[in-house]
Amino acid sequence: MTAIKRITLATIALAVALALATVNPASALARTAGPAVSIESQSTGTLTFNKKDGTVTGEESGYSTQLGKFKIQLKGTGTLHGTTIKAQGTYTVITTAGELTGKFTTTGDLRKQQRSVVTITGGTGPFAHARGTVIVDCITLGTPQETDDTLTIKRHCTGRGELHL
Repeated sequence: MTAIKRITLATIALAVALALATVNPASALARTAGPAVSIESQSTGTLTFNKKDGTVTGEESGYSTQLGKFKIQLKGTGTLHGTTIKAQGTYTVITTAGELTGKFTTTGDLRKQQRSVVTITGGTGPFAHARGTVIVDCITLGTPQETDDTLTIKRHCTGRGELHL
């Protein structure tokens, strides 16, 4: 094949790929996360540590200027020494536009305050290619509720970070 024919075929292939990208970006060229968007949020919810199997679960609801109303679900495992927790697991933020998904690590005192580092690794809808990190600081509200099997706290959280969409 001559060099001119190869260049022509390559040009046609690129033009088709670009045309497909404008119609359906997911089916053509791979997208990368875009420019950073600052995220700030407020939420209130519960965090429960199961003393028998080390599982950690949490649910929160809140508001972010960038995301609107949202709900958070977290699931993971951890250790508890007294009331000091170290935990890690999966993190899902549910909004009306779609979901953000990622991983979290949490440390702190369940009687006072905890800090989570949330690493966003994707999502659904407009968040399919999302990446970012959010630091979430939580303050325990009231007295932790304890049974033989669980320790549950109510908490208020403030999140700050960057999200690349």
